[in-house]
Amino acid sequence: VTLTATVPVTVNKAPAPAFAWPKTVPAITYGDALSAAALPTDAHGNFAWQSGDTILSAGTHTQTIVYSPADTANYDYTGVTLTATATVTVAKAPAPAIIWPTASAITYGEALGASTLTSDDKNGTFAWKAADTALPAGTHEQAVVYTPADTANFDYRGVTLEKKIAMQVNKAATVIDVSGVKTDYTYTGKLQTVDSGAKLNHREAKLAYANNTFTTVREGNG
Repeated sequence: VTLTATVPVTVNKAPAPAFAWPKTVPAITYGDALSAAALPTDAHGNFAWQSGDTILSAGTHTQTIVYSPADTANYDYTGVTLTATATVTVAKAPAPAIIWPTASAITYGEALGASTLTSDDKNGTFAWKAADTALPAGTHEQAVVYTPADTANFDYRGVTLEKKIAMQVNKAATVIDVSGVKTDYTYTGKLQTVDSGAKLNHREAKLAYANNTFTTVREGNG
């Protein structure tokens, strides 16, 4: 006669297997998410960054790693520390390509800085190197200086930040100001010197008074 019976059997969880926290973490580049710094695998679980989607600035950072056991049903992880910190290095990213600007024309008499620099570049600003310079009429090549907006996260070493670009200086219109012209003279019977009182808006010409008409001579940029 075969006699059978059932009895309860308790199987205790085994102690959690030992695991080693990563000693080194690969460097990543600015713009990469933290998760791009790959963590090693483990036979009994996996490591992951607590904030894997975070994008860190260039430099060295301390970030939290979380260990997720693969089998908590059969292994007892009570009292086991499942988080730790690790140091990750974020390298600067290569500098974005500079989109050099075009320059608007100015009029003779205006400083170079009056010429507007236009560019689709979103990573810095442009300025004339010699903005106070007054140029003669004509086409010129003048130096523009680029100032990057973010040198903390982008590496501009070896990048040329100055370039000459073409710009145009148009001739100025010659304007004679006659508001100060003296028009009232008293007859004396003698030859009198005419005091025109007229003024030009630039220095490259002189006024001559003849036959009741003001004229300009030696015109240059006007």
